[in-house]
Amino acid sequence: MLAPTLQALGLDRKRVVLDVAPDGWALFSADRKKRYGLGRFLRSGLFLPQEPRVLICCGLNPSKAGAYNPDQTITKMVGFAEIHRCVGLCMVNLEPAIGTNPDTVSGSASAEDDAIVRAIIEYVTAEAIPLTIAAWGSHDLASFARVKTLLEMLPEPVFCFGTTASGDPRHPSRLAYATPLEQWHPVPTHPSSARRTRRAS
Repeated sequence: MLAPTLQALGLDRKRVVLDVAPDGWALFSADRKKRYGLGRFLRSGLFLPQEPRVLICCGLNPSKAGAYNPDQTITKMVGFAEIHRCVGLCMVNLEPAIGTNPDTVSGSASAEDDAIVRAIIEYVTAEAIPLTIAAWGSHDLASFARVKTLLEMLPEPVFCFGTTASGDPRHPSRLAYATPLEQWHPVPTHPSSARRTRRAS
């Protein structure tokens, strides 16, 4: 799995900033208030006989993790990607706005933001089989309409680590690495009073 380039993504450097590190990359808006995608390169699946796989994880909204600095969620998902023998991890989010507290993040994703995320997903899946995992937990940002938009971009099938009481895919941070995957389907309701905040990813 190679780091994307702005040319390969069809993007211009006036709109975005791409950081590339020895073991990963991150794509931000020009003002660095949004993170569209974050990747990590792994060796766990390099020498397997089957075609390479990339783990695509969709979280709620980005924290301050970047190409050089991971956070708890990224570290956890790297571990899951290694367990599933993937050559890379690609992290995207329902909302691209950066914030360590999702309660302070407004649902402001635009059609332009979505086009950038779609370009990232198309790039990382061009030469690797996707293993798609939904992992945003329960929060008002995960409205049914927003989830539906992301599902139209994410490669199928979509898996999760089990669901919350409201039917949302569980957040991975506190899950054991032995947690099994199960296929996930959205529930077309959004009982906001029953939702609980999950940490950014």
